[in-house]
Amino acid sequence: MRATSFRVRDGKVRNLAGHLERLGLSEAESQRLRTELRQRVHDAAASGAHAINPIIWADTGSWTIDVRPDRTIKSHIIMDAHPHNDERRQPQVKGPDLMWLSTRMNITKGRGADEGLLKAPSGRIIEGIYAHLIALHGNKVAVSTHPRTLRSITAAQVIPYLQQCGMTVVERTEGFTLQELHEAEVWDLNAFSGIRLVTAWAEYGDVIDVPAGRAAAAQVPTSEEVNRWLWEQADVV
Repeated sequence: MRATSFRVRDGKVRNLAGHLERLGLSEAESQRLRTELRQRVHDAAASGAHAINPIIWADTGSWTIDVRPDRTIKSHIIMDAHPHNDERRQPQVKGPDLMWLSTRMNITKGRGADEGLLKAPSGRIIEGIYAHLIALHGNKVAVSTHPRTLRSITAAQVIPYLQQCGMTVVERTEGFTLQELHEAEVWDLNAFSGIRLVTAWAEYGDVIDVPAGRAAAAQVPTSEEVNRWLWEQADVV
C-alpha cells in the first residue's frame, strides 16, 4: 500500500505529477484518479473549502481518496534537537510507516517542537519525521542521500530551482551531522506545508533561537520567495 498527500489550494497542487508517479499507477489509472480528484476538489470548493489536504492510498490498481480539512501552516518552525532512531520498515515508500511516524511526532510535540529528526545507527540525521531537510550555507545546499531517505516530491522542484539560482548541491550520503544543521539555514520541505524555515531548536527543555542573519549567501532566494515560486508552478487538478 502506497500513499501520498498534499495541499490543494484554489484547485492547484504543487508537482501533482510527482505525487501520481509515487503511487505506482499506470498512466490510464493516474488519469482516472486525477478525474476523481478533480471532482472531489470541485465538491469541496462548492461547500466553501478552497484549500484541502487529501491523502490518497493506492494498491494494485485501486485507490481511495480521503479529503481532510486544511490546516494552519507555520512559515517558521521549532526543530527538535533530540533525534529518534529510524525504525521504519519501508523508509522509501510513503504509507506503511505512517502510524509509527505519528508516535514519534507526538513525542516531538511533547518537547515543544513542530518537527523532529530521524537518525541512523551512526547518529547521522537522515531526514525529518514528516519532512525532507536541506541545509543552506553560503552558495551551497546540502541534501541527505542516505539510502533510507524518502524521495521528496517537493525537493524534486526546489533543488533544481536553487541550482538555477547558482547554488551548488552537496550530497550527504551518510546523512547530516547535528552540528551541520545547527550551523546552516535549514529548510523543512513537505508537500502540505511547502517550505518552512527552522528558526529555533528545542533542546534539553529550552527553545534556542537560531542566530539572526542568514547562513545562506545574500543572493540566495529566501524560503518565502521559493514558496511563492512553487505555487506559481503548481498544476491545475
